[in-house]
Amino acid sequence: MLSFRSQENRLRRLQKNLLGRYKDVFALDETRHIEIAGLQTPILKNGERLVNLDHAIVDEYASETGGNASLFVRSGDAFIRIATTVKDATGARTLGATLERSHPASQILRKVWRNVSQKVIYPSKYQWIEATR
Repeated sequence: MLSFRSQENRLRRLQKNLLGRYKDVFALDETRHIEIAGLQTPILKNGERLVNLDHAIVDEYASETGGNASLFVRSGDAFIRIATTVKDATGARTLGATLERSHPASQILRKVWRNVSQKVIYPSKYQWIEATR
C-alpha cells in the first residue's frame, strides 16, 4: 500500500506532467461563454489556445500515463467539466458534468478557490489537484 507521502508525490508528478503540456499562461474569460452540454461555460484559454472542448492534450496525457484527465472551470458556484478523457457507458465524453458539492474535491476547491488563480486542473475522476499560476 502506498503511503500518503508517496501518493502525494505521485500526484504532484502527474500534475507537473499534465501542466507541462500547456505551454502558456491560463486565462479565464468570464465575459464570453461556450455552450457545453447545454451549459454556458466561461472561456478558458492557454495563451491563444482555447481549452474548452479541446481534448488533444488530455488525450495525449491519458494515453501516456494510463490515467484519466479532466479540466473544469468555475462558473458561479459550480465547477463544470470542459475537456476530458472520461467517457460514459456509450463512449461519449462526460462534458458538462458538474463537480457535486458533496464530492471531497469540490469541498476542498471551494475552500482554496480564493487562492487559485482562476484555474482548476482535475486529473483523474478519483483524485484532485489544483494548480495556480
